[in-house]
Amino acid sequence: RADCEKCCFKWLGRSASKSTKRMKLYEKQSKKIAKHIIISVPYWDYYKPKKEIAKKAYQVLKEVKADSGLIIFHPFRYHKKTDMWYYSPHFHVLGFGWIENVVQTYNKYGYVIKNLGKRETIFGTIYYQLSHCGIKKHNHSLTYFGDCSYSKLKIDEAEEESKKCPYCKELLQELDFRADCELKPDPLIMNLEY
Repeated sequence: RADCEKCCFKWLGRSASKSTKRMKLYEKQSKKIAKHIIISVPYWDYYKPKKEIAKKAYQVLKEVKADSGLIIFHPFRYHKKTDMWYYSPHFHVLGFGWIENVVQTYNKYGYVIKNLGKRETIFGTIYYQLSHCGIKKHNHSLTYFGDCSYSKLKIDEAEEESKKCPYCKELLQELDFRADCELKPDPLIMNLEY
């Protein structure tokens, strides 16, 4: 779980890994490169519900031609000089598409859009952004939009993972079971946790 001090790092790794697979698959299919985009909410929208500002953030993304990707909500920013967090809602996006009409979109909505371009690693960017994102019960910390959404981009993870060894990640080979075989597996190996 994301809100548990003990489990949060497993959640971070699992979520970042799943998202990276999804983003890389779309990158491969679309031949587009993921860009890191930040959308800052104007102060007059600060105290509107998250659902409302997220809806406007999606409109902003559409206007700047970021047609697909993932979005992570951050309610706070960190101030280095005071060593404190302060309320400043914004969204981190790993998006695909040409980022244009930024000035016109700012003039229309008041939302500041920063295009940080291609990142060194998709996994690292997602992991870091999830490490300090907003977590609230019954709300998703990370959501997909456009062609990366669950309804448009299908990933058969269960089938893909079931073909690999959980320990060494090599492809499994099909074996025939022989009941008459007297060879027993080593009990020490059978008790290992992967």
